[in-house]
Amino acid sequence: MIKYSNLDIFVIYSSNEGRNDLFEASLPGMDIEHQNPSGFLNAGGGICIYFDKYINIFYSTNYYVLLYPVCFLTHSLYWLRNEKCDEWFDTNDNYPYDVVIVYNNELLRIQNVDENNINLSFTLLEERKIKTRRNPYFKDIIINKNDWYNATQTALGEYFKVLLEVISYEPNDEKAKILLQYYDVWNKLPKRL
Repeated sequence: MIKYSNLDIFVIYSSNEGRNDLFEASLPGMDIEHQNPSGFLNAGGGICIYFDKYINIFYSTNYYVLLYPVCFLTHSLYWLRNEKCDEWFDTNDNYPYDVVIVYNNELLRIQNVDENNINLSFTLLEERKIKTRRNPYFKDIIINKNDWYNATQTALGEYFKVLLEVISYEPNDEKAKILLQYYDVWNKLPKRL
């Protein structure tokens, strides 16, 4: 079991040129085409998870759009509270009791361990035939539920702050309403578990 004293989760913005920035600041080096609701909805990105400010346990921007990992994080908050929000979050038939995101043959999964802890895993759905030295995959990292909830709330708060700023530039954009619905799903959750 990995011991840690601090958990940080960040939402990552990916520019069209491949530059990655964390959503810690307002409009983090964002491409002009993503600074409006329609562009923001289609922006790429991912998430990263750190223990004790420097131990990187997960970093991926390997998602079609940034909204996939944002939904994964938001879903995890509802799941931790034992609340349903099925109209917003899909359940995976292979993992009906877990929170998962599947993309490019990779599975990021949260499972319940006990009343205080979750289990985080990042695995391949199917083993690759070619083995490499670099292996970013892991299983069974135990994380305290309160730590996960608080770190996720912080990460999503930073993301949604930027989302609201983007919407304020073009509030009549046809995609602004969709983005505000995602914001509302997150915003109605309590900030603490």
